[in-house]
This record gives sequence, C-alpha cells and structure tokens, in this order.
Amino acid sequence: MKLNTGREKRDNPAYLRLSEKKGRMLRRGETRGKAFKQVVKQMRATPSRQVSDPDYIRITYLRYADDWIVGVCGSKALAETMKQEIKTFLWNHLKLTLSEETTHITNARTEEALFLGTILTIGMGKEAKIKLQKNRLGQSFKRRTTGWNTVMKAPMARIITSLSDRGFCTKEGEPIAKAAWAYLDMDQIVNLYSNVNRGIQNYYRFVDNWRQLSSIQYILEYSLAKTLARKFKISVFGVFRRFGKGLSTTIEGKEENPIKW
Repeated sequence: MKLNTGREKRDNPAYLRLSEKKGRMLRRGETRGKAFKQVVKQMRATPSRQVSDPDYIRITYLRYADDWIVGVCGSKALAETMKQEIKTFLWNHLKLTLSEETTHITNARTEEALFLGTILTIGMGKEAKIKLQKNRLGQSFKRRTTGWNTVMKAPMARIITSLSDRGFCTKEGEPIAKAAWAYLDMDQIVNLYSNVNRGIQNYYRFVDNWRQLSSIQYILEYSLAKTLARKFKISVFGVFRRFGKGLSTTIEGKEENPIKW
C-alpha cells in the first residue's frame, strides 16, 4: 500500500536504558538483589520498540462480504484520514453511504473492536506473559511472550443476548424452556439444540476465551432439559434421571446410533 513507510520500528530508548543497566549489573555480579529483579520486571513491561514511531506506518485491509476492517499502525489522525477517504470512495464509486453509527475508530491496545462477531484487541492485559524456555545448552530461562499479540475473543454478552432473543434463556443468561419446541418429537428437539450448540462451538473454536463458551453450552443443555421436562411433564431432575447427563435417546424401530445432545 502506498502509505506504508519504514522498514521496522525504531528501538525504544527507555528499553535500551534498562537493557544497559541490566548489562552493567550482570558484569558486576549484582544479580541476586531486589534491584536486579526490579530492572528485569521493568524490561518485561516495556516495549523493546517504539509503540508510536511516526516513520513507521502499516495499513492492512480485510473484507468479508459487506463487513470490513482496516488495521492502521500509525497515528489517530491517519486513521481519521483513512476513514474519510473510504467514505468518499464509497460514495463516488459505489454510491454507498458510510454508516457513522457502526464505523468506529478504536485504539487496539486500550479498546475492543468487533469484526465478524469476534472481539479484537491487542494483548491480554497490561503486562506481557512470561514463558519458561531452554537454550541450546539445556539451560532454562524466562522470556516475554504474547504481550502484544492480537487477541480474538467470543463476545459472551452478545451471544447470551442472541440466545435470549431466540428464547433459550433470560436476558441474564438463566436457561428457560423453549415452549414452541416442546410439541416436537424428542429426537427433533435434541437435534435442534445440538445444531445450535455445535454451530456456536465450531464458529468460535479459534478464540482465546474458548473456555468461557462452556457457559453457553450450560445454557443450551439446561434449556433442553427444561424443554423436555415441559414435554414429558416431569421435573428437570427427572429428565436427567431418565435420559442421563448426555440427554440421549434411541428411536424405536430404527438402526441408527442413539441421538445425543
């Protein structure tokens, strides 16, 4: 892209000063005191390159159908300029109007952006993660990892709101029976719930907060149990006692495997 400039970001002077201080302490053998540990801690929390280098600019554009995102490694002023250029292009060439309500400029280090149903940000927190590794001699050492990597998360609040709108839970995420499905055959009910759960789990399988999706599975599992309880006019406890934790059923007269949740 024509706006891309610079081969790499310049070194961060603050990091270089800390590195030199650490080197002096190493040469003097001052590695066991609190002062040395503090310098190492500061280095791990300090970027080795300048975060905002005016001579280094990178712009990346990604589009899927009518959803798009532009990544700007540069100033906010440059991002504003890019937004106006896109707005002008859309109108002059495609006769489309850029939505000001849904088109936002966010700081990836301090704010979150939503793209294709996924929350994007940089870093899992203010401090980088520390990983224990070994060198070629087999000696263990600690190094900074993933501190500034892109993080992709499933928008839990949005997913729960969607499930609430579809009648699987309350707005607070409390599972409820889906009354309209209670009149279907059990195998149909189990399959419908399984398809919803599988669709969500597969779509967000790559996200960094994958473990949190267990709460979504809980909502659907207990909504299914409450729907079956309504169908058979028994308690939720009775549903699990009759069909087991996996809520599986076998259709009489058919050779297929049992239908499982």
